[in-house]
Amino acid sequence: GAAGSFQRLVLAQDTGSAITGAVRADFFTGTGEAAATLNGLSDFNTATGKSITATDIKYVGRAGTAYAESATAPTNAGKYTAKLTLTGVKTSAGDNKSVTASVDYEIAGTATEERKTEEEPLKKVPDELKSLYSNVQQIEKKLLANLIINGQAPAPGQTVFKNVELMISHDGGKTWVKATAEDFREGGITVEVDYPEGTNGREYLFAVAHMLTVAMNGMKAGDIENLKW
Repeated sequence: GAAGSFQRLVLAQDTGSAITGAVRADFFTGTGEAAATLNGLSDFNTATGKSITATDIKYVGRAGTAYAESATAPTNAGKYTAKLTLTGVKTSAGDNKSVTASVDYEIAGTATEERKTEEEPLKKVPDELKSLYSNVQQIEKKLLANLIINGQAPAPGQTVFKNVELMISHDGGKTWVKATAEDFREGGITVEVDYPEGTNGREYLFAVAHMLTVAMNGMKAGDIENLKW
């Protein structure tokens, strides 16, 4: 396959004379979630008296990659930061200190990754919004309040409500799954939806309001953004 960069988190704990010579790090390499997991933790714990496990390493998205801090290593394409915090460390600033080591890295997309959107009439409240809305009419009312065309709200009967989902395939389109927040690329994505029946892009003006079902980019589920048309 094509060559690519390989970056992983390495921490050398300075406890005075405990570390001598070159710093050595062992990695497990491969595919899937395990590819982002440090190996050699047993030797590290023996040398330092610590009890570090793989779940002590935290991963979080950066630079537009939506990935909430988690002990689970990401596998989708994007930019991430991995970090490890140790407590009770002897440093030049004193004993019993906390130190954190971190590294930024990127998972490149694969040539077999494909994306598509699926749309259907909004007939039920999405599962992610059920704690905020009890029926579809409440969602429609909220969306209507954010639709403005030439300074005016659309007249009754001039709106269409759809549930649009981004689907993603990592095997060239053989299987499809609903995209998660981390699948949304930095700078946004382009979504194509059909014109409402009886309309077109030449004779009609449109406004589009999008209600998020998951938190991302500083917005929370239920927030509304007005999209470029």
